Amino acid sequence: MTRIREKGREIFGRQFFICLLAEILIYFPKLAGELPNPDAIWCGTIYKESWQWECGLGRFLIPVLQMLRGNVVNTTFVTAASLVFLALTCVFVNKILSVQSFFWQMAVSGLFILSPCVGSTLTYYYCSDMYLLSCLLAVLAIWLLTDPKRKAKFVSAVLLAASSAAIYQAYLSVGITLGLLYLLLLLLEKEWTLKDIFLQGVRFAAAAVLSVLLYLSANELIQRLLGVAAVENRGFSTMGRIPLGRIPELLKNCYI
Repeated sequence: MTRIREKGREIFGRQFFICLLAEILIYFPKLAGELPNPDAIWCGTIYKESWQWECGLGRFLIPVLQMLRGNVVNTTFVTAASLVFLALTCVFVNKILSVQSFFWQMAVSGLFILSPCVGSTLTYYYCSDMYLLSCLLAVLAIWLLTDPKRKAKFVSAVLLAASSAAIYQAYLSVGITLGLLYLLLLLLEKEWTLKDIFLQGVRFAAAAVLSVLLYLSANELIQRLLGVAAVENRGFSTMGRIPLGRIPELLKNCYI
């Protein structure tokens, strides 16, 4: 119990509450006015029971999370949960990057809090909490992978990353970027040899591949069981089926 309390104080400490307060102050005008985007207007901000669209997009955990809150869309609860998930994300990002200085912890957190992506996400009143939970799960997966000795953490990281994709696939990119930054920072650590860093990189890559395979397999199975067809546009119907010959072109398009 003592260890649990210490971990709780470490996570829900000064950094967490300052991030939470900053989020409230920054986004209060938007939240108080309930300024939504077209999707939020279309879906409504009172009750949302539909699930076929999300499953067609490969986001099959969203209907499950909707049911856990009784399909009720309460903007106050959704916004509060969103800001808590965002503050926790900031805490764990700083843990992964080993940011010790309080000033730089706030600077790194500020990059997340002030991100245009976050500002846009908070206008999705029916699902912003789920989207930011997806981001948190992707970050937690990387945090678990930073411990190279425990196999249970590796398995947990794979499950968390797959769950993140099952809510909102785009946040896997946050995990990938954090993983690469972490490996680059290891090059500056004297106690890490090049061999150790390489093995850690292989471990990260293995977790990424396994989590994507797990997500794609689960998504295919659930869509078949529910009789839901994958949405044809934006590549949802071709996830995991990119021709190998197109990979060089796609990599080039990422940077040019």
